Amino acid sequence: MSKKSGSTKKKAKRSASNVFSAFPEAELAAFKQGFQMMDYDKDGVLGKDDLRQTFDWVGRPTTDKELNEMLSEADGPINLVNLLGMFAAHMSGDAYDDQTVKNAISSFDRNGKVDLELLRKRLTTEGDDPFNNDDLDTVYEALGVDDEGNVPTNVLIEALCSGGGAE
Repeated sequence: MSKKSGSTKKKAKRSASNVFSAFPEAELAAFKQGFQMMDYDKDGVLGKDDLRQTFDWVGRPTTDKELNEMLSEADGPINLVNLLGMFAAHMSGDAYDDQTVKNAISSFDRNGKVDLELLRKRLTTEGDDPFNNDDLDTVYEALGVDDEGNVPTNVLIEALCSGGGAE
């Protein structure tokens, strides 16, 4: 093995290891479970059909254009390691701008509102460390939920975007 190829292997290993070290073990397990749920064809890569089925599952059909835009945000095929890298970059403020956050939240938008009970169902039943209802009640109360259990989409976006969440 040449020195050059050995250093490439070492660099790739270090890169993957850095991604895994960016998250606590419980979060890694939750990301892995979420990835597996979205990987409908079980090929280890999130493609257009996987994303389409995921959005259909949450009740928001998407267009090919939207799916292509989402996929173009990745630097290559979206496998678990690349997805974790995207999340790590987001957490460090390097990847997603406010527009990306707005687009993600908009996937749950129904006539200017987000149905928080749909989110509650997902957040309390999925992943290795699901939220409990008391915690969600506290968060939902802070968001200003209406009588129908919805919060204005713009309020949720403001709370999640950089500089958002006016007090």
